[in-house]
Amino acid sequence: GWGPYDMNLYSLSDEEKALSINASSHRLKRVYFYDEDNNLVTIYSGLNIACKQEGCSKVTMSKAIKNNVLFRGWTVKFGQSVA
Repeated sequence: GWGPYDMNLYSLSDEEKALSINASSHRLKRVYFYDEDNNLVTIYSGLNIACKQEGCSKVTMSKAIKNNVLFRGWTVKFGQSVA
């Protein structure tokens, strides 16, 4: 085992895994970056990755998307959920 944290004590059934994935799918929206001419420049697979790469907080980027304001000169939008 893994000592006090034995990973075999509890495992999710396939059905439970599917429910968990579906429940969190709203967090997996792609993030699109456009330049001033509305040309698509970058696509990130999710908000966490976009923020990590751009060096900002999720709150900062979410506000820019929600309020439709430029983020460091870029227009940023959410895409559809990726399941």
